[in-house]
Amino acid sequence: TWFTHQEILHELINKVAMRGTACFVEVVLLRSWVSSRQFIRPAASWAMGRWRRVLLTNDDGYASPALLNLREALEKGGKVETTVVAPNSNQSACGQRLTLAGRMDLTSHCEIGERVYSITGSPSDCAILALDPGGIVHDPPPTLVVSGINLGSNMSHDVLYSGTFAGARQAAMLGYPAIATSLTGSDFSEKCLAVAVDATMSITNRLLELLPVHPENPSRKELKRQPHNMYSNSSECEDINMAVFHAFRCGDIVLNVNTPCKWSGNFQCTSLAAIAYRDTVQRDNHEMWLGEVCVELLKENSKSSDVLVTAAGDCSITTLQTWPESHPFRVPDFLLEAARIQGPNGLPAWMSEVAASVSSEQADVQWRQSSDAGYFLIFVFVIAEKTLSGMFFLLQRR
Repeated sequence: TWFTHQEILHELINKVAMRGTACFVEVVLLRSWVSSRQFIRPAASWAMGRWRRVLLTNDDGYASPALLNLREALEKGGKVETTVVAPNSNQSACGQRLTLAGRMDLTSHCEIGERVYSITGSPSDCAILALDPGGIVHDPPPTLVVSGINLGSNMSHDVLYSGTFAGARQAAMLGYPAIATSLTGSDFSEKCLAVAVDATMSITNRLLELLPVHPENPSRKELKRQPHNMYSNSSECEDINMAVFHAFRCGDIVLNVNTPCKWSGNFQCTSLAAIAYRDTVQRDNHEMWLGEVCVELLKENSKSSDVLVTAAGDCSITTLQTWPESHPFRVPDFLLEAARIQGPNGLPAWMSEVAASVSSEQADVQWRQSSDAGYFLIFVFVIAEKTLSGMFFLLQRR
């Protein structure tokens, strides 16, 4: 046989759907000297279902059940393709460490599923190797980056140590919208994992409805300040909710989610609590280590702080700055406060406020793009078929 590579056909259809093409693609399969036609419909169904791509990472490792359960939930509807790029071993509390002293090994784990990779590095390494130009999922870039679900909470100043939050923050620094998500407590049973997956999916699904298919400035190819970086006060901002949404789209703010095992089903927008760890140092002869600790809470902590909210059974959503103090891309304080305003469903108010306008605008743009791409592909396939048919005719004449 001459052309029997159906795997190439399937890859082509995946690429077509990935680009958002809404059309019925007529594909010519050539077997020996005979051409047969098949009408391939996945491209149309996927594209019209607003197909999305999500990058998953964590600090517990690629085989973490929480990560894999979230991956399964995201792909269940058939409208989201996930790619896992996670450490090959536990990297908890590694912060935003980068591996600069040597090379890192990349391994594909086909035994788990398609597009599951591990790297001998930190979560920040994973985000860079996945998203940087020439990276694993850079072309086409993902719609959203999710770091987690972490086995254990990431609240208060623990976000500074957290590899989970670092993975999301590194993706945001590269210009991608990102969230970090964690299961609080020490009960990591299947029941509790399912609770954390449900809470994370509620937030993720809402974000995927709002976000454009591709980031506005992936890898920050254009190194420039955005309008939301330059506001000095709220009077200069015509639409605060849209400005917050744009800051999230560009990666200048990150969402940090913490879900208790006994989740009430409610969400709350929170701030970071103030805590202190006591009696951390343990000794045995010449050895020292950090052992079990006593946690002290600041009495003046707000009732809407992440530690108190999760203790009451609600899921905490904390909006945090991506950039350090005085950085040019840092979001003004009044916008950060607006990002923490809670909507009627407990999710950030800006998600609800921008939903209608963003959804209608995206639908119109997507339809125009998909129609244009559809006509172009039909033209390409017709020309290819006619050319190959002519070649076969000449070969048969010989």
